[in-house]
Amino acid sequence: NLVDLPTINVMTKVLNKSGCGEAEYQQAMYEAVKGHHKYWSQKKLKEERVGYFAMPLLALAKLTYQKYGFRLGFETDYVPEAFYTRNMPEPSYSFLDIYKS
Repeated sequence: NLVDLPTINVMTKVLNKSGCGEAEYQQAMYEAVKGHHKYWSQKKLKEERVGYFAMPLLALAKLTYQKYGFRLGFETDYVPEAFYTRNMPEPSYSFLDIYKS
């Protein structure tokens, strides 16, 4: 599979308890992005908006950046650096206060 297996490979590197090296992560991510591109560049899928971003890879890039400070080491529109390096605001759960007794 062009998308799932490379994504799982990145996931196992990022979530490994003993950690992961930056070069190892970057190589796995590069292969995953290549697979994403190859899959979503097929003639029958080329115009599908779902493939514009590699959302699972973007989530893993964000997690890896927060956990290790690693960047991809290459540029791709599928996993924009501005998306995974941006500081995210703390979530607010105040809307749940209406359910307090």
